Amino acid sequence: MVSSLFFLAVCCSLCVLARGQSSADEFRCESAGYHEDPNNCALFYRCISFWGGKQLRRVSFSCKEPTVYDANLSVCQFPWRLKPPCVKNTDGIWVRESRLPTVLPPTEALPNITVVELGSPDYVPSPPPKYRVAAGSPYNCPGPGEYFADIPDSCVFYYQCLEIEPGVLNAELHRCRSGEIITSTSGGCIRPFPLPDCAELPEETLRARGLPLAPESGSRLDDERDFYLELEFKK
Repeated sequence: MVSSLFFLAVCCSLCVLARGQSSADEFRCESAGYHEDPNNCALFYRCISFWGGKQLRRVSFSCKEPTVYDANLSVCQFPWRLKPPCVKNTDGIWVRESRLPTVLPPTEALPNITVVELGSPDYVPSPPPKYRVAAGSPYNCPGPGEYFADIPDSCVFYYQCLEIEPGVLNAELHRCRSGEIITSTSGGCIRPFPLPDCAELPEETLRARGLPLAPESGSRLDDERDFYLELEFKK
C-alpha cells in the first residue's frame, strides 16, 4: 500500500487529475491497475479495489503537455518515444499515429495524352534543332559544345560553341590548362601521361600566331582531381 501511494505521488508530479474529459467519462474499469485511454494518449486511469471488494473505482489522470502516457513503463514521457508514436490530430488531441484518418490527395483531371510506342507506324521522331553560325564565328559550329581545334603542331586548343541567340551559335577559341590536351575524340580536355610534344608550344610561337597562352591553374579542388586522374592513368 505504501509503495502504491509512493508511485501515485511520483506520477502526479508529471500529471494532473483529469476532470471534465469526455473520454474519461466513457472509460470503464475492468481490472485493477493502471490503464491507458484508448482515444487519448495523454489520459490514463488507475482502477482501485477498496478493501478487496469486486467494485472498482476509477481515478483519472492527464499527463502534462507535451507528454503522453506510456503503458509499458507506466510513466508520462514524450510522444515520439512510443511505438507507434502519438501525434496531435486536427482537434489537438494526442492519438496514436496509426489511428489518424488516411487523407488521399485530391485527384486532378489528366489531359488527353496519346502514347505512341517506339517502332510504331504512328511514331514520328522530333526533328533535331536547327542552328546557324553567327557572322564572324571562327569555327563552323555543328551544335553547342566543345570541338577540337585543328591547329598545326598543337593539341591543346578547342572551340567552345555557345548559343548567343535562339538558334544562333558562335565559337570562341580556348586552350586546355597546362598539362592537358584535347583530341578530336576525347570530348574535352584530358591529362595524359606522358604529355605528347603537341602539348607544349613556345610562348613566342603562341604570341606570333595570336593564340591564347596557357591559363592559370584552377582551384585546389581541380588540382586534386587532376592528380587523382593522373594516378588512375598510371595504373
